[in-house]
Amino acid sequence: MIELQQGQCFGAWTVIRFSHMESGNRPKYLCRCRCGVEKTVFSRSLREGTSNSCGCVAKPVWSEATRRAKLKHGHTTDRSYSPEYAAWMGMKARCYNPSEACFPRYGGRGIVVCDEWRGSFEVFLADMGAKPTRAHSIERKDVNGNYTPDNCCWETQKRQQRNRRNSLIITAFGLNVQINDFCEAVDDDRQLIRTRIQRGWSQEGAILRPCGNNHGDHSGRLPVNLNKLIAFVGAATQTFKQMLNQARAA
Repeated sequence: MIELQQGQCFGAWTVIRFSHMESGNRPKYLCRCRCGVEKTVFSRSLREGTSNSCGCVAKPVWSEATRRAKLKHGHTTDRSYSPEYAAWMGMKARCYNPSEACFPRYGGRGIVVCDEWRGSFEVFLADMGAKPTRAHSIERKDVNGNYTPDNCCWETQKRQQRNRRNSLIITAFGLNVQINDFCEAVDDDRQLIRTRIQRGWSQEGAILRPCGNNHGDHSGRLPVNLNKLIAFVGAATQTFKQMLNQARAA
């Protein structure tokens, strides 16, 4: 075993003393990093240079001007960003950095950040407020619109998935609602209705035509809860009743 001596330096580490032997006859030494952190390190890691510090050496060192700029709004530290600051940075990267993987879906489509937000995190934070939870992220209400105060809010991932450009919108009966919201409101067979529409059915027919011979289902049941559908549409109007009767007879 090669013994290390008190006071020997390996990168930012200074050996204090021998600590103990690990399994496999591997010696560890108690060392102090130049930043003050003390930790036991394998002798071999020190000698071969695979451990040069507690990790502080690899962390970025910011200029004093950058440090002051980050401290003025209180949402960054020397090592990390707040969730709101990270959202602001990510928003700008998606719109203006062509090297970002998602740039084609944002900046590549002409989506931009309003001038007030692009130039000032403080203005962005004042308009948006703090995230309700860490599960929330910035969402554009109109997915084809820009990042502006009237088009943005904090939303959960589940809600954002419903707002994707390829989401199916139900326009039957005068509605204009995303299919997942519609399904939850009327207790419908979501997969059956989606499959019917993809096969070219009208939305009214896909929703109102009774099941039959579908995967062995001969029940003649509707794929929706009719009472909930009527309440959701607003009223059982004569037109709606006619559509229902026509769909049932089809």
